[in-house]
Amino acid sequence: MFWIAWEESVTADGEVVPLVAKRKTYKQNWTAYNEAQTEEKERVELLLKSLCEGIEQPARKAGPGRNPIPLSDAIFSAVMKVYSTFSGRRASTDIRGCATRGHIADAPHYNSIFRTMEDAATTEILIRMIEESAAPLAEIENAAGQFAQDSTGFSTVTYDRWFDQKHGKLMAKHPWVKLHIMIGAVTNVVTGVKVSSEGDCPLLPELLSQTAKNFTVKEVSGDKAYLSKQNLEAIDAVGAVPFIPFKSNSVGMSSTSAHWKRMWCHFSLKSEDFLKHYHRRSNVESAMWMIKSKFGGAVRSKLPTAQTNEVLAKVLCHNLTCIIHAVTEFGIDAEFGKPAAPTLSLVRPVTDLTPKEQAHVRTALRFLRRRAGGWVPLSKSLRFKPDTLEKITNGRRVVTARMALRVARFVKEPIDDLLAGKWLLAEGMPVLWASSRGLEDEDTIAEDVPRRDGIRLVK
Repeated sequence: MFWIAWEESVTADGEVVPLVAKRKTYKQNWTAYNEAQTEEKERVELLLKSLCEGIEQPARKAGPGRNPIPLSDAIFSAVMKVYSTFSGRRASTDIRGCATRGHIADAPHYNSIFRTMEDAATTEILIRMIEESAAPLAEIENAAGQFAQDSTGFSTVTYDRWFDQKHGKLMAKHPWVKLHIMIGAVTNVVTGVKVSSEGDCPLLPELLSQTAKNFTVKEVSGDKAYLSKQNLEAIDAVGAVPFIPFKSNSVGMSSTSAHWKRMWCHFSLKSEDFLKHYHRRSNVESAMWMIKSKFGGAVRSKLPTAQTNEVLAKVLCHNLTCIIHAVTEFGIDAEFGKPAAPTLSLVRPVTDLTPKEQAHVRTALRFLRRRAGGWVPLSKSLRFKPDTLEKITNGRRVVTARMALRVARFVKEPIDDLLAGKWLLAEGMPVLWASSRGLEDEDTIAEDVPRRDGIRLVK
């Protein structure tokens, strides 16, 4: 007797048992994650200070009175107040700590912070800072070029009240603030943003334009709310491919739009491939969850302008945390105000290194240890613990791509040259031309000799 079952299992007694679908999981780089989480607040302050340095101080109005608080300090304090998730009064302790550490000249009064949040000019400044904070992640995002857009709401502490004549009672509800974002699907960094009660569909070209300033857009995904001929034309104008599913009542090849027909063919004839790209849109849901879970799903401010600026400050804090995670995982340099192009190639950060490439990195570590005078000073430059460097060099731990990127950045050479066994130290230091025979042996060490003789490899 034969048993046939679909998505079920049959026991020896003939009992049909449904199979439980195995949940797909993804690996987490816990070392990088833990480092980013434990050092996040300190690094957020440094990154935010660097961003605020680009804010121009407006001219002082003529007349008597005190000099105004520097605008950069006011914006810094307002964003750190949102990052702390505290009220303005309870966040004063954290802001005074930032002043003590030299991030701002003096800690402003909490009422001054409130007035900064209520200023309409702050909105434009925060949007510009969000765009600048996303720029350092351009090379990572440009490798895939996948972006997604969606919207979400933040509740408020105020109420709209009215008397319902039909039901004869007083009604009340919370108004909410609507946030529209476009994100990179690799790091979940926000690349385009707008706080508006407008519908989703008309805002895609605007957010796409913001994204295209710093990123190479290859794919744009969104839910059915973004389906329109104008949006498809806007996506095609930047050289990207749209992945927006059609509605049940959408016309197919009878449309007059060439972009519509092209996507309809892809959606109908290659639905599996289409949905594979479309489901990158799930990352925008993750990004909105990241913002709300860390910085709150509601706003404390009561005035509409202050509510808008508070939501934008949450997005800016999210981008800064995304940079910190990228720094610890990919080893990038976050420099604001410069073109978004880290000096290192980030094409290979997630691939496994071959044994030969690991041997090359280990030999470089041995050489750098002798140059630095030990593991402790070298660990400060590479931001790894001394015992971790020693274990990696002795072969008790594998050489990760993150470690290779750190070493390549330290010696200011492309990652490919380091992995190939040929690298150049800083200006005025000798060149190591690594022989493949010497570097294949993990016990090979690099020793210093007089500069006229270069570096020699000994057993």
